[in-house]
Amino acid sequence: MESLSDRNILFIQGENRPEIAPLVTRLYSRLQPQKEMLFLPGARAHVMTAESLKDYNRHVANFFMSNLPLNPIPPREPR
Repeated sequence: MESLSDRNILFIQGENRPEIAPLVTRLYSRLQPQKEMLFLPGARAHVMTAESLKDYNRHVANFFMSNLPLNPIPPREPR
């Protein structure tokens, strides 16, 4: 977990996966403040309502827009 302490992390939890909720909650609580939790009511791994899908898309896009550099470092040329 220490190796993740300087990174912004988005946790996504679907309501219909109660067996992994304790693990997600434990991981979330162990990380420093640069974290977000997206809880999707009624969602499963591969099935979401239209409203949940909109929320998911909006939240994930906002997370990446907020946390990625505006001027990404270009890839290095192969040697």
